[in-house]
Amino acid sequence: MKKILSIIIAMGVVLSGISLNVFAADKEFSDIKGHWAEKTILKFKDKDIISGYPDETFKPDNPVTRAELAKIITEAFGLQKKITLDYDDVKAEAWYYPYLECSAKYIPIYALPISYETNIPYQEVNEKGLNYFLPETPAMRMHVAETLVEIKKDKKQINTELPSIQDIQTDVTATFKDDDYENLYAMHGTIPENVKRMLEYTYLANKLSIMQGDTDGYFRPYDNITRAELVTMLDRVISAAN
Repeated sequence: MKKILSIIIAMGVVLSGISLNVFAADKEFSDIKGHWAEKTILKFKDKDIISGYPDETFKPDNPVTRAELAKIITEAFGLQKKITLDYDDVKAEAWYYPYLECSAKYIPIYALPISYETNIPYQEVNEKGLNYFLPETPAMRMHVAETLVEIKKDKKQINTELPSIQDIQTDVTATFKDDDYENLYAMHGTIPENVKRMLEYTYLANKLSIMQGDTDGYFRPYDNITRAELVTMLDRVISAAN
């Protein structure tokens, strides 16, 4: 009896480590009725690009983790070319490992300039010199924008020529109200590399209609991106390519 009980407990431990993205294909999500992204969510579910949780929910307004981002973009873009992973916080038995092998090269880890709460994990990784991917950390909008631009670049779907950084800065600050793009532009007469990177990928994401600002005119680079927002963004990108 003790042996059987031990086996049951062990199985419970193993199952508890399996991804929450497990959902029967013939089940309907119970929490998206009337949601602004309902139609797109169902479209991506029917294509087996996204899945839900064991409680039959999709949780559309939950932040997308970086591991979930890896899975969804791998499925959405049919990414197959694998790279060798050597992150110290990623285990080969993790549910997202095979997706990360195909998508990690597109997903940035660098810290943005300001110490907002969402940016702190990336700052700590950079400052401590850690070889981390941060799979369970919510993905920031700026990182997702860069991810999708890089995928389009890799698929040769865009022109990679850019205006001068000065012209990009002028365009971005005229388009979006975020202070982050203007106030950090020059420090001691130079443009910090992460600021330059933010400006360039914000410019490209906007020009390519990958990611626009909100209704108030803000790009919100430091915000987390929700599951519904990501699916809607992917639908826009994929539709534009067809």
